[in-house]
Amino acid sequence: MIALFCLVLLGETHEIEPIEYRMFPSTIVYDEDINAEDDWFGLFDSGCGCMLRPVDFELILEDIIVYEGDRPAGWILEFTGETQEPLFILSSSMPVFTAGPVPTAIHEYVPLNSDTSISIDVEGMVEARLFTTEEGLFLESCELCQHITDTYPGEEDFENHIAIVWAGDLDRDGRIDLLIDDVYDSYHIYDYVLFLSTEAGPDHLVNKVGRFYDVYY
Repeated sequence: MIALFCLVLLGETHEIEPIEYRMFPSTIVYDEDINAEDDWFGLFDSGCGCMLRPVDFELILEDIIVYEGDRPAGWILEFTGETQEPLFILSSSMPVFTAGPVPTAIHEYVPLNSDTSISIDVEGMVEARLFTTEEGLFLESCELCQHITDTYPGEEDFENHIAIVWAGDLDRDGRIDLLIDDVYDSYHIYDYVLFLSTEAGPDHLVNKVGRFYDVYY
């Protein structure tokens, strides 16, 4: 996903090269043009928070049982020199992320129901609140309230269809960033969506910058 910026200087508008973000879970990747030669960061659980650090990996072709004859093999991400798998990996076309400790509020999978409320109060970050209603997931902070995502389309039962995968300050601006799973509890679907605060527009707290969607068997 691409975030586009414009710079206004001396009465003229100059388009700045957009930043492209990519994000993957550290599992098998299907049907994706993922380049191991790019600069990737991994987010690791350090036991008392999370840590961003550069990662190297090889793509290993995995012969996976093909469902109904139409599913290709996948790539396994084999990390070099790591004894621990990252929670996820990410990259950007311009420098955004830096290695080091990352302020972290949530670093475990948290399924949401229709009346969830989670207060975010982490040192170095602006206070925030995540909450749900029958209309979906919302983020509240700094006297703003933003609708993040709807319930899973077509499902009457809200429960078990949105989950927080991670919440903290990836881009180090003191405000909350989010990684959600927008179709939690669907047996054959990943739908991980990354939101960053540095890309938020006017009257918004975060902006969607990356998505990993895949159907697997």
